[in-house]
Amino acid sequence: MMENFVIYKGLQRPIVFKMLKGKYIYWGVGSLIAGLVIGGIIAATVSSIGGIIAAGAVTVPLFMYTLTKQKKGLDSKNINRGIFIVPPESSLSYFSMIMKKQKNEEAEI
Repeated sequence: MMENFVIYKGLQRPIVFKMLKGKYIYWGVGSLIAGLVIGGIIAATVSSIGGIIAAGAVTVPLFMYTLTKQKKGLDSKNINRGIFIVPPESSLSYFSMIMKKQKNEEAEI
């Protein structure tokens, strides 16, 4: 007798936190951490006001970059525009014919 078990496959939806989805949550956290680290280093070496300005100057552009990458989609896609000419199959068979001919010549030697 065979028993059937129900398999829980989750919600089949991407994880969403605030406005970030999936892997971009980590990108957003990374941009915040980068801003805090650079701001902290500058605050420790130069001044606290300079550190705050540097933290904002690093965090905001990185976070905006994350949002624009998310808008394009979860996978990076190359969009090639133009006319593409694909060689006919006969050129491939011609190439393979030349290779076979060279192998035969090497075998005869």
